[in-house]
Amino acid sequence: MKKFILRTFFFCLITIIGFVAFWAIICSNRNETLKLPVKTNIVFLGNSHIEYSIDDNILNRSFNFARSAERMEFIYCKIKLLKRYNSQLDTVVIGYDNVLLYKRSSEDFNSSAYSPYYYDTYNFNDIINIIYYSSFKYITSHFSWPFDWSKLSNVIFASIDKNMKITNLTNIGGYKPLYRNKLYDEIQFRESNIQQHKFDNLQIYFMNKVIKFCEKSNITLIFLCPPQHNKCFLDSTYYREYYAKNYSNIKFYDFKDMHLPDSCFGDIDHLNYKGAKVFSEYLEKEVFHKNNYLQ
Repeated sequence: MKKFILRTFFFCLITIIGFVAFWAIICSNRNETLKLPVKTNIVFLGNSHIEYSIDDNILNRSFNFARSAERMEFIYCKIKLLKRYNSQLDTVVIGYDNVLLYKRSSEDFNSSAYSPYYYDTYNFNDIINIIYYSSFKYITSHFSWPFDWSKLSNVIFASIDKNMKITNLTNIGGYKPLYRNKLYDEIQFRESNIQQHKFDNLQIYFMNKVIKFCEKSNITLIFLCPPQHNKCFLDSTYYREYYAKNYSNIKFYDFKDMHLPDSCFGDIDHLNYKGAKVFSEYLEKEVFHKNNYLQ
């Protein structure tokens, strides 16, 4: 009996020590990983529409932290952490589009979009809402994936290799040039008249949290919808109606219907690298400079 108690005690002790060690590494590394250049005051966040559309090499004083399939609960985490480590951050652009606030086709947790960095950014009320609005599978995945060894090891390697670009190993976002060419395939085989307009209460909760946080932190919040092909079957109505009803006080640059040649699209709703260059240059000249976001 004594051996069992001792073994249990040492197992628990080792587990606690391991957890504390990993958490110390995460916290010490996070500061450096999320630190922006001194003059960078604009951050782009969102899903793949922003990830593939905003070339931050073209847009001065900006950084693209978007991540494919990103959801509002993770955007919320990123904004809190970015502001914590970058006092100069004063403008956040979120890709408010026709998928961001909608329910997923599956309730499975998108583990690839989650980082151990986010784990201490939720307060008690956030956790309650995640539990209330999510399935059991989603909840258990959400609170267990941060301790996945592969994710923790990436954080450790990022702390070892100081020459890596800040998002290379931690995989928390960044501009990605899109080289695929699936536009005509998707037009040919697309489903007709699909309307995705079932909103997700959890995403709405975190959107409201983001808005309040930006107001409290003196951050200018902007919504942006990059161009999508005119044959795109995704919703063109409900996300705009929801914006008009709930977020009309936030500046919204809606370029979904902006005309670009087919050569600018990698598929039916994503710009390729050519389109990203054209669109980013347009934003730089016609939006950011004209509205003094770069002052």
